Amino acid sequence: MSETLPSIQAATFAIGDFRLFALSDGEVSLDPVIFAHPEAVIEAKAQAARAGSETLQTAVNAYLLKSRERTILIDAGDNRGFGTETGQLIAAMKQVGIGPEDIDIVLLTHMHVDHVGHLADAAGSAVFRNAQLLVPDREWSFWWDDGTMSRAPAARLSAFKTARNATQPYKSCLHRFSDNEKLFSGVTAVSLPGHSPGHTGYLIDSNGDSVFIFGDVVHGTNFQFLHPEWGVAFDQDPELAASTRKRAFEMAAS
Repeated sequence: MSETLPSIQAATFAIGDFRLFALSDGEVSLDPVIFAHPEAVIEAKAQAARAGSETLQTAVNAYLLKSRERTILIDAGDNRGFGTETGQLIAAMKQVGIGPEDIDIVLLTHMHVDHVGHLADAAGSAVFRNAQLLVPDREWSFWWDDGTMSRAPAARLSAFKTARNATQPYKSCLHRFSDNEKLFSGVTAVSLPGHSPGHTGYLIDSNGDSVFIFGDVVHGTNFQFLHPEWGVAFDQDPELAASTRKRAFEMAAS
C-alpha cells in the first residue's frame, strides 16, 4: 500500500534583492506536556482540542534564500527523525526549481534532529554535496565536545549521535562563525541561546526590506508571544531561553 504524505507547501517572498522561500518538511505531533509551565500545558491542550486532537501539530520548516551570488538553505528539516509526517524538504525544494546540488551554503540555526535531518543520506554522504556548511561556533563546540557527550544523560546520547552523523560529511567544508557575525551582504547571524547553547537566528536585510528568521524561539504560537516566559522541555537553559524569547520578540517588532 502506498503512503500518502501531507501536501507539499512553499511560500515565496521578495526581500530586497533576495527571494525567500519558506519550505515545509511536514509536521510533528507534540504532547502538550512538553510545555514547562502548568498554564502553558492547559493552553496547549485547549489548542489541540480545538483542532480535534490530543496533540499539537507543529510545522517543521526550512528556508531557501536566493540572491544573484548564491543559494542558501537555512536549516535542513527533520526527515522523519522526530516525526513520521516529515521528510518533504527535498520535494519542496524541487517544487520551486532547486535541487540539492544547487545549494551553495547551508546555514543551521542549531543542531537538533528536526533541523539537520536532510544533511546526510542513509549511507552517511552529504546530500548537499556542493554546499559549505555554516554553523554557530558555540553550537558546533557543544555537540562535538567528547567531554560534554560523556556527561550527557543516556536519554540525550541519541541527540549527540544524530547531530554528529548529520554534520560529519561536511567537516571538510565547514565554517564556524562567531556570535552576531555578518556572514554575507544582507545576512547577519543573531545569537539566540537558551533553546540550545549556540541557537542562532538570521536577519535578512536588503534595500529597506528585512525578515528575521529565529529558529526554535517559539513552539506555541498561540500563547508564547503573550507569555515568553513559558518554555518547553526542549529548552536546554529555560531561563536563558525565556530571556532570549523576549529579546527576539522585541527585535522582530522593531
